[in-house]
Amino acid sequence: MRAAAPIRKVGVSHSLLVSRRTIIGVAAREHDPTIEKIDEERCRSFRDTVEFVGTKWTAGILAAGMRGARRFVEYRESVDGISDRLLTQRFRELEIEGLVERTVVPSTPVLITYRPTERAVGLMRALQPLVAWSIADREDAEDR
Repeated sequence: MRAAAPIRKVGVSHSLLVSRRTIIGVAAREHDPTIEKIDEERCRSFRDTVEFVGTKWTAGILAAGMRGARRFVEYRESVDGISDRLLTQRFRELEIEGLVERTVVPSTPVLITYRPTERAVGLMRALQPLVAWSIADREDAEDR
């Protein structure tokens, strides 16, 4: 049972800051040499990515693909509560974004599979620390 460390303001805004190594979302020391500048374009790119992944069902669909789901029905069974219509819509969006590859196998009946692309695998790897943090934070909140 650990208490969450408070975020405190130390000389700069809580805007997303771009460092040489990563984008961070906490206040940094005023003279931190790793902070190059606040970069609006990169902040916007990060925000757009977080908003896209945060769209209802999107992260669940990507996680289901990472766990081996391939057919539509397997995704639907893995993502509890999603409707066929929304799953179809999210697949289209993910395909447009280059995160899911749709393959049509000409057979009787036609077999359609969906597979996360390398780009999706990279995104899901990048999200793992955020997932771990959110689980720990929720557990901490329950203990408070």
